[in-house]
Amino acid sequence: MSISHQHYDHTNAKADPNVGFPIERLQEMTANKEIGFLAAFHYSFMGYVPIAHTLKTMVLPGLIRRLKQEEVDFAVLSPS
Repeated sequence: MSISHQHYDHTNAKADPNVGFPIERLQEMTANKEIGFLAAFHYSFMGYVPIAHTLKTMVLPGLIRRLKQEEVDFAVLSPS
């Protein structure tokens, strides 16, 4: 795992990558039948976005369309 983000302390994320992206916990929930299944694709954005206008107006609408096409029921937003 590699972290290049300079705007937060990486200590916990380096000790356990699930702090930043809880994929192992989600896989466990799937195995335990607590949730149905995970989407085939996972999306990530650079965490430090000081001016979010482009993200909000140009990137997110396309992502939402894609998630609907993939029939995603809910999303986990994990700030890191």
